[in-house]
Amino acid sequence: GIASGGLVGLVATFAALVQLSRLLLSGSHPVFAIARNVINEAVRMKVSLIFIVLMVFGLAALPMMLDPEQPLRYRVQSFLQFATAGSFWIIALLILIFSVSTVATEQRDKVIWQTITKPVSAWQYVLGKWLGASVLAAALLVVSGSGIFLFTEYLRGQPAIGESEAYVTRGGKGLT
Repeated sequence: GIASGGLVGLVATFAALVQLSRLLLSGSHPVFAIARNVINEAVRMKVSLIFIVLMVFGLAALPMMLDPEQPLRYRVQSFLQFATAGSFWIIALLILIFSVSTVATEQRDKVIWQTITKPVSAWQYVLGKWLGASVLAAALLVVSGSGIFLFTEYLRGQPAIGESEAYVTRGGKGLT
């Protein structure tokens, strides 16, 4: 159905955005190299992919949980409210946990010492981590926005009050 097709499309969108972000961060400056490593680590850990799968199934379940007796405009408004707020909080928590985890893991594995001994200052390291996390958040926002649009289009195709099917009145006469 729409959830499986949506999942494939959103994962493909995320993969394309990751490739685009790697291309944009392909410069030889230390900040870009650190940011690129953050993106690579997010893909390696599959944290972002898990988020996308959870988001698609959550977005697919949300229209089914809305009351079909409510007017269609209220269902669409409720869906948009819950979907955007839910996506925002999930992305915010994911980025927060991922950002803390990536720095803590580098300290634990002593990777940070190898990075800092190169000609990379502390502010470049922090800026690179921030840039990588921001690019990851932007990619996830695009994917969640696409998912919300996809499921809003699904809701738009449902019949409103007084319609036998979408855009067709019960009597078959007039516009809805």
